[in-house]
Amino acid sequence: MNNNLYHWQDERLVELKLREVDRELEQARLLKEAGLSGANLLSRAFAALHNLLLARSKRLQDHRSVEHQSY
Repeated sequence: MNNNLYHWQDERLVELKLREVDRELEQARLLKEAGLSGANLLSRAFAALHNLLLARSKRLQDHRSVEHQSY
């Protein structure tokens, strides 16, 4: 009887792991369809960060030029 319980637990664990893998695959598929996966996401994130830094730099330069004109 103990042996049957052991196999049942193993089978249940395998079933749960397979469900977890299926969920991860589904999430990966959905992210890919949405265009949010892989290097594409990373390159867009860096481009967004680059644009943000450029905008802040320009804003600081504009602010500094206004301060210098007021003297």
